[in-house]
Amino acid sequence: EDIIGSTWTEKLPKDVIMRRLLETLGADGKNVLVVGDGRSEILAGSMMGALCISRLPKENTYARELHKTLGTHVIVEDYTSEDLETLIFE
Repeated sequence: EDIIGSTWTEKLPKDVIMRRLLETLGADGKNVLVVGDGRSEILAGSMMGALCISRLPKENTYARELHKTLGTHVIVEDYTSEDLETLIFE
């Protein structure tokens, strides 16, 4: 029911946006799913205890290793991946 993030007048890092969202909702990071392809959202999600899914092409081995180091739990090539469908629905 709301859009939360940076605005033209207030540019915020993703970790700040994510922390504010948790505070606003009164949520615990353990109850959050973070899906992304950037380092900042994966690191922020990992630090708050969220389940993190990275979307990265198989050929991007450097980014895949980096995301593992940052704490991602699962790496999929794209959002239509059978691996992702299996993870969510089984």
